[in-house]
Amino acid sequence: MKFEMGLVVAGVAVLVAVAAVAQPSPIIGSDAAACAVDARDTAALIDVGGLKDRTGVMRIELYPDNNNEFLGDRHKLVAEGKTFRRVETPLPATGPVRVCIKLPGPGRYAIAVIHQRGETRSFTFSKDGIGFPNNPKLFLSKPDVSKVAMTFASGVTTVPVILNYKSGLSMKPLKPAAN
Repeated sequence: MKFEMGLVVAGVAVLVAVAAVAQPSPIIGSDAAACAVDARDTAALIDVGGLKDRTGVMRIELYPDNNNEFLGDRHKLVAEGKTFRRVETPLPATGPVRVCIKLPGPGRYAIAVIHQRGETRSFTFSKDGIGFPNNPKLFLSKPDVSKVAMTFASGVTTVPVILNYKSGLSMKPLKPAAN
């Protein structure tokens, strides 16, 4: 009887451990529901990698697919009825960073991912991190929109983005820590 009870307890422990591992990472941000399994929206699920630390907030910004409006003034874009959307969320203390941003519909868009580490509301080259879809090599100017824009179909598209931080005269991903 003791042996059987031990097997039952061990079996339950294994099932609990497997269930915990099988759970996907939480999706954060005000648009998280748009990336839910049963969602009917068009959305981008941004998997952010290369964080320098967990201070500040993560900001995802959606722009039109053209160089004149990419990273343009949000107030002007909104006033002109152009595509612009922002999701800003505190960073989780641990674990993967997965942020959802709802899109206006299927189409081609540019996305900027900003790790706003400082207290200011504007991007600070010396402190903050930035990344884009397709992870282009960055210098101290914005990349051409053709290198970062993506075509999105209906549903949720997962977009991996590696953040870059100032390093000399360019922006680069952080070097992985030595083991």
